Order: sequence, then C-alpha cells, then structure tokens
Amino acid sequence: MPPKTSPLESLIGKRFKERRQQLGLPQHYVAKALGVTSQQIHKYESGLDRISAGRLLELGRCLSVPISFFYEGLEKFVTPGKEILVTCAGLDGKQFIIKFLDHEGIISDVKILERKACP
Repeated sequence: MPPKTSPLESLIGKRFKERRQQLGLPQHYVAKALGVTSQQIHKYESGLDRISAGRLLELGRCLSVPISFFYEGLEKFVTPGKEILVTCAGLDGKQFIIKFLDHEGIISDVKILERKACP
C-alpha cells in the first residue's frame, strides 16, 4: 500500500504537472534537466515523494516559474488563523523551516525560522 501523501505534496505535484504540460514538456525532458529519472518525476507529480527546497528551486528554473507558483492554492488546505510549518532541504545540505501564517484564508507572511545542517 503506498504511503499517504499530505495535501501539500499533492498540491505541489499537481502544480508541477500542470506547468510541465502547459509547456508541452515530456517527463523525460524535465527528468534529464534535473538529473533524476522519469519515475522520480512521476512520484513528484503524484505527491508520492516530497520535493526538497533546492530541487523545487531547480524545478522552478526549468519551468520558468518562481517557487511561489507551486504554493498557489495552498489556502484551501489551512484553517484561518493557523500556522503551517514546512521543513525543507537546500542545495547546500542544510535544512530550514518555513512558517506560513494564514490569516482568514490568505497567506499573510512567510518566514524562514531555522537553518541547520542535515545529519
């Protein structure tokens, strides 16, 4: 049984797939550009695997969109007045935590809370 994906991974994967298809790019083209397999691209698009912050940056460059593009629609998954914490890993191997502040269904603030080396 495949692991349950979070709504966030599913949203990012969906946005990735939509943009790739909008540009008319096959999975193998994006896979080659990122240095991964087509199977990995499928996992990203399906929300089965998380996309690291560094990989998301590379992906945005490949698809000519800012990282914020992948988070559009995030407000559907949060309750007003809540915080969402997302742990990411950068290209330098350091982890960081991003805090999204939701105010009445609008992401009002994004902050990097902590940077530390991955174990």
